[in-house]
Amino acid sequence: MCEEALYLTRSIHDRRREMETLSKMTFLRANTRDANVYEPAMQALEIARELEDYDMQFNIVLNYGYYLIGRDQIDEGMGFVNQALEMTEKVNNPYSQMNVLSVMGPRFERTGDYYRWMVEYEQKRLELSRKIGSRMAEGIRSCIMA
Repeated sequence: MCEEALYLTRSIHDRRREMETLSKMTFLRANTRDANVYEPAMQALEIARELEDYDMQFNIVLNYGYYLIGRDQIDEGMGFVNQALEMTEKVNNPYSQMNVLSVMGPRFERTGDYYRWMVEYEQKRLELSRKIGSRMAEGIRSCIMA
């Protein structure tokens, strides 16, 4: 069905819908453990750059990095996550910053560097959740920090 949607968006030359379709294909393939995730992700990223859609660029880069980390391709995945971290300045969205921190922090937990995880990542996420007024996120962060 996604392939058909992609064909239709390309036939009417709607780049935004093509980008969104490729992004959804990436998400679906990643969830079904299909190894062909790179191609639609990079095509969607190329279109997002063409359209100067910084939010979509951020989401594609962060989610692809997270996907790679989940497949134990840590170094390559962190490269994409670091790109997403750099993009948070352009996106200027506290939710995006929280998402990047949530992907970056657990590696320190896994290696036993709990102090760094708490101070550099969870503390920042707590501050951001207070800034945006998310009581749920603030509560979760507070429980972790306790």
